[in-house]
Amino acid sequence: MMRSQTSSFINISQQRPKTFSLTLTISLKPQKTMKEEFLKLPLLKDEAIKRFELAVDGHIAFIDYEEDEKIIKLIHTESPEALAGRGAATALIEKTLIYLEENDYQLIPLCPLVFAYVKRHPEWKRLVPSKYLKLFDR
Repeated sequence: MMRSQTSSFINISQQRPKTFSLTLTISLKPQKTMKEEFLKLPLLKDEAIKRFELAVDGHIAFIDYEEDEKIIKLIHTESPEALAGRGAATALIEKTLIYLEENDYQLIPLCPLVFAYVKRHPEWKRLVPSKYLKLFDR
């Protein structure tokens, strides 16, 4: 004996307007805040003197660091007076954080400038080991 089968399928497309569309954009990378003039400048990691460097108009802004396996401690940031107010230190910090993320490093921001930057841009806390995150609550 054969039973007839009844379909419980409903064609949803008949119930939606024909012009229905949805666009969702999710960015996992933080929005860059560095100025256009710094975007194409390369970041140099000088392992001999343990320094990240950004050369701008003949001047060098740098961050001193210590490295232990895949953890980098950013210790001190310095930008020459000639670059003051141009955003060179911010660009240097952003490029360094991008480098750390792309190379699977964890960050310990001992430099007050780097710490303040991460505090203002909490999306970068993802690089900080969990045992140090409570420091940002102060």
